[in-house]
Amino acid sequence: MGRAEHWLTTAAAGLIFVLPALSAASIYLPAGLWMPSRLVIAAFLGCVVALRLLDRSGGWGVTTWVAAVATPFVGFGALAWLRFPDHVLGAHAALIALAAALVVAASLVGGRLAIVKAALWGWMFSLAATGVVGAWEVATGGYLPGNVPAVYFSPSYPDYDLIASTFNNPNLYAYHIAFGLLLLPFLWPTVRSPWRWLLVPFGLAQAFLLFKTGSRMAILSVAIAALIWLLATRATRWYTAAATAIFVVLMLVKAPFLEPILGYVDPHRIAMPGTSEWVRYELLQSAWWVWRTSGYLGVGPGGFEHWALVPENPHQFEGLNNAHSGLAEVLAEFGLVAVVALLVGVAAAAVATWRGARARSTTRGWGKAMVLVAITFIPLTSTHSTWLTQPMMGLHLAWIVLLAGAAQATRNSASHHQNETPNSLSR
Repeated sequence: MGRAEHWLTTAAAGLIFVLPALSAASIYLPAGLWMPSRLVIAAFLGCVVALRLLDRSGGWGVTTWVAAVATPFVGFGALAWLRFPDHVLGAHAALIALAAALVVAASLVGGRLAIVKAALWGWMFSLAATGVVGAWEVATGGYLPGNVPAVYFSPSYPDYDLIASTFNNPNLYAYHIAFGLLLLPFLWPTVRSPWRWLLVPFGLAQAFLLFKTGSRMAILSVAIAALIWLLATRATRWYTAAATAIFVVLMLVKAPFLEPILGYVDPHRIAMPGTSEWVRYELLQSAWWVWRTSGYLGVGPGGFEHWALVPENPHQFEGLNNAHSGLAEVLAEFGLVAVVALLVGVAAAAVATWRGARARSTTRGWGKAMVLVAITFIPLTSTHSTWLTQPMMGLHLAWIVLLAGAAQATRNSASHHQNETPNSLSR
């Protein structure tokens, strides 16, 4: 590696390291074009482009896949802008474009493990930094001024205790923690024993903070991932299966000590007007109605906010115009093709990681971890009221692409070395 390439790689690694923490603290930092996280994304993209100009030996497979996923967003978004120019929000389109730029940049540097490791450790640093604030909230009952629900509810409900750390909403903080916990299995094989065992208490502490956010979708995502991981691990498979069976039986007989959990998973709540489940179902129906009303093509970036409130929409509820579901938001604004492309893209990342991660010990286990990322993608993107315009959206997708690209590059490198091995040694 040449000197310029070395410094560009180091700079890109440093930028990707600080990006999660800057995004987590964005409401307390300068806004607009000078938002630090946006400047970092721009600088990271510049470093990546410069690296590709210096070293053109890398392939374009992952980038081609990203472009294929992005095409229906661009095409149907532009078409909707022509059809409904008064109801498409340029600011939303700009935020989505910025996230897309980060994802494209991530697709170009997956083969540089220094950048990938910096991305993983950067998320852990962000978890640690926001965790300090979260722990302070738990210990003192205080909250930062940007915690909108706490500011609104605390005067009337003194027992309100949901934490949000540096985010403006507990659900966004939960999204940040949940995806960070899903990244721990990627980090595990890259850390030498016994230091890797420090990740266990760290993860448990973050899981406790996740519980204190009260975000059911994020908690459900992590619970599903943990259950599948334990069932897929030989040493814990039968213990987990037995414990799960006992838990299901106790749920079916409605054991009294499980009443708090039974209240969360009661399927009848979806038919009870005013409950969270009922409201979310109404919003899903609203998104479906908006998509059909658009001629099945989508209403464009930010268009759901308008169309969810038009008098003709039969699924309005108290002026709510946030989809509370990432896929519903994509369906209403960009159409079914974009939804399918997004899901196929995430599934392709899981397949590519599974195939490539077994090549080296430092990535072993990544395949199973990426399957969990794919399985939890839908509930995680439904954690917050909006998804497409949140900074977490771009980071979520970019880290998936980065890790898939790293696994694929590892596989290609291993195949290359094997082909160069003399026949007498390769037999």
